[in-house]
Amino acid sequence: MMKKLSLLLLAVLLACGFSACSSTSDIIAGDLKVALSRIERAGDGTIQMTWRVDNPNVVSYLVSKGTHKILLNGTLVGNIVQDTPLGVPSHAQLERTTTFVPVNPAAVAVIDQAVAQGSAAYHVDSTMVLLIIDDKFEKIHVTYSGTVPVVAK
Repeated sequence: MMKKLSLLLLAVLLACGFSACSSTSDIIAGDLKVALSRIERAGDGTIQMTWRVDNPNVVSYLVSKGTHKILLNGTLVGNIVQDTPLGVPSHAQLERTTTFVPVNPAAVAVIDQAVAQGSAAYHVDSTMVLLIIDDKFEKIHVTYSGTVPVVAK
């Protein structure tokens, strides 16, 4: 009886210990996400991509820099490189519009198809560097998927 109780106690302790394991970036970033708001293709072929950082957490973040890999309808179309710091207040969204350069002609075709459809399923795979305290930086990785309106001007 004592042996069974000891094994049960050990199993409970191990389960609690493993469930408490998480990475530092998960703790620091919480539910931070990068989402697409709108894609707009101008008549001259230039593409403007509007994206936002959503921060539902109680702490503010300073995103020092970031790279956001963009997939539309399952195809890699390019990257957004954010090289200027972004201060994201707690419980807020910060939106930016960037001129977007597709990675290749196939990516242009995917964007053209999305314009014809009026929207596209997207996936953003982001690597960001957050300034934590003074000069301490933490690299985090977040992903997010959704649907974005895609229009022609």
